[in-house]
Amino acid sequence: QYRFTGTHFETSQNTTTGGGFFTLSVTGQAPANAAYARVWLVLMGTDNNGSGTVYFDQTSLRYDPDGNMLANASFELKTGTSGLADGWYGNKDQGIAGEYEVVAHHASSGQRAQKITGSGLGLYNQINVFQDVKIEPGKTYTASSRIFVESLTNAKVNLTVDYLDAQYRFTGSHFETSQNITTGGGFLTLSVTGQAPANAAYARVWLVLMGTDNNGSGTVYFDQTSLRYDPDGNMLANANFELKTGTSGLADGWQGNMDQGITGEYEVVAHHASSGQRAQKITGSGLGLHNQINVFQDVKIDPGKTYTASSRIFVESLANAKVNLTVDYLDEQYRFTGAHFETSQNTTTGGGFSTLSVTGQAPANAAYARVWLVLMGTDNNGSGIVYWDAATLQAK
Repeated sequence: QYRFTGTHFETSQNTTTGGGFFTLSVTGQAPANAAYARVWLVLMGTDNNGSGTVYFDQTSLRYDPDGNMLANASFELKTGTSGLADGWYGNKDQGIAGEYEVVAHHASSGQRAQKITGSGLGLYNQINVFQDVKIEPGKTYTASSRIFVESLTNAKVNLTVDYLDAQYRFTGSHFETSQNITTGGGFLTLSVTGQAPANAAYARVWLVLMGTDNNGSGTVYFDQTSLRYDPDGNMLANANFELKTGTSGLADGWQGNMDQGITGEYEVVAHHASSGQRAQKITGSGLGLHNQINVFQDVKIDPGKTYTASSRIFVESLANAKVNLTVDYLDEQYRFTGAHFETSQNTTTGGGFSTLSVTGQAPANAAYARVWLVLMGTDNNGSGIVYWDAATLQAK
């Protein structure tokens, strides 16, 4: 009947935009009686004799329980000739050689990723892409990106968030995480969490290739980038398994491993969800002792810190098998450091979800945490069906 349901979500901008586009984003839950969403793009007076000229572009409405505030966050849309994905700007220091390209390979989510290549980098020289987003002062935000490092020489990769005031001046608040070696043949997650200052109006999210000495160079791919309000600082990408664009049955941002000789299947399902609408289902049979089928994600961490991993699980069936939540710590060469934290569940979960959680301190030589969600045999002819959802990795 097109009657207003009483729920209204809005975000505003009341200054100029510093000479370029930025992203306005708002997230809200549709009421139980809602049938339609009316999306308004509005120029509104705030006093008498109001006036303005504004340009809107790249508007979207999408199901997104995580509330990702970035536009074109997985770099799928590219219509220009600059090599930059739509909605992103690029900046390259003078005197270096660099190139942008949106490629249809090395994707962690969807079909495309943003490739950055640079050479002739000196100390702190950089080539980057960035996006400005309207944010609320005082709130805590988490930025993350999946990265694949093809090569790095005298260089590193940074994920950086700068906070800017209403006049686009740097507020003095800057959060950054770095990766200075290759990524072991796959994607890993860079993640950083920080509180916006009281005078902040915008977050500028930078994806950076930066020199650490003379003659720096590198080739890196960015994908599945996010900025979200997140007071808990969850470091995992696609932690609720809501995003699934491939055909492997794995949620985007997660990899899978299955021991030889067993039968297994991955599926992202729209039932048995603890958070959002979807969960990661793992089915396995023919499991022998310690045989397993799993999903995992690698995350850059700080040595010496204490981390807690958790996941909600629903066990549909288990026979001669158990479910493990495991965290392994790896050094910069992706070698196991000897630190291994694990918790197990070897019965069904009584018709509902339960929480597995494990806490441990990263060793002094640790560079990465590998979070495993595992179905493992405990004897011959093991089998099971389990659903994972609401996974987390948090610094304590």
